[in-house]
Amino acid sequence: MTIWQPIFKRPERKLRRWQRKTRVAAWRASRDGHVRAILTWRIWSALLVALVVLIGLLANATARHWISTSFANVAIIGGILAAPVISLVAWIGVILPVRAPLHQAAPTLFIGALLWMAMGIVSAHTRRQDTSNR
Repeated sequence: MTIWQPIFKRPERKLRRWQRKTRVAAWRASRDGHVRAILTWRIWSALLVALVVLIGLLANATARHWISTSFANVAIIGGILAAPVISLVAWIGVILPVRAPLHQAAPTLFIGALLWMAMGIVSAHTRRQDTSNR
């Protein structure tokens, strides 16, 4: 194709019949909300599959023990390491001007740090092995 070829004969301007039908169908689907319904259906079906897998995992005693141990380890390490860092970031946010996003997120960060610290302390005490009875 050359530059001097007329515009109406350029192949980019001409859509094939199936391309036009596809574009029209996509436009109608997005306008009528069918895409949203399909996405909602896929999300709910994925959540249902995840629930079935979770129930299957929790039916096994070994998997339950491994999940609880992993959760306790994450809670303890997060309570010791992450909570002070999150608290420090929240204090920096308090220093910033009122319109700064970090300043507005500071109360949430403080609450998250306190909850994570409490979760770490509780998890550490429940994981402690009692040797006084021996």
